[in-house]
Formats: sequence, C-alpha cells, structure tokens
Amino acid sequence: MALKETQRKIVQEAIEERRRFRRVRLSRRGRVFIPATSEQVQCTLEDISAGGARALCRFKQQPAGYAVIYLDGLGRFEGVITAVGRDRFAMTFTCSRQKKQMLTDQLTVELNRQVLESHSEAARHAA
Repeated sequence: MALKETQRKIVQEAIEERRRFRRVRLSRRGRVFIPATSEQVQCTLEDISAGGARALCRFKQQPAGYAVIYLDGLGRFEGVITAVGRDRFAMTFTCSRQKKQMLTDQLTVELNRQVLESHSEAARHAA
C-alpha cells in the first residue's frame, strides 16, 4: 500500500511540475567553477534534471554568466546561471542530447532507488 502512495505522490509532483524535465531531489557533493570571476567553490546539489540543477554554495562574489559544475557520481556539466539566491544558485545545462539522455538514465535509476527504499522503510515499520 505504501508503494502505491509513494508512486501516486511522485506522479502528482510530476503533473504539478511545469519544467521540461522532471527535477529529482538529490543531495550530492561537488564543486562549481565560475569562469567570469575565476572562483571555484564546494557545493551541495539540491535538485537536478536533464535540463539543469540547483545547488547550495557560498560564493565570495555574485556568480553570473556561465558555470561549470562537477558532481560526485554524475559528472561534469556546463551551463548558464539562471537564478542566484542566498547561498544557492540554479543553472540550465548546455550539453548534448546524448549527455542529457545519459543523465536522464542516471536520474531514473536514482528515482527508482528512492521509491524502493521508501517502500522497504514502510514495510519495515508495518512489520
């Protein structure tokens, strides 16, 4: 029963999501480089899709323009900074279709893993 509830929640979030690619909440360490300021800082991924990402990080200077982000277990992505907030930024990836498809495949595996873990956790509490 918990698996169906989890699946329904994921479908509802996807329906409400208006982005072209579904974002997956995923915490990964990484680092980001801003060519315009030559600044490189550690970051923690908040969420990601095949189209872009949002990460937590502390810049010394306001990031703008282009960014290169290296994410543990996912790889290197380049793109344009689309939003900057306090201790976070978002970017849209500028990569090939092939790279986007590879990332989509990785995120699908991750999302399925999260669903299965939720189901296992619910089953453990039910027992």
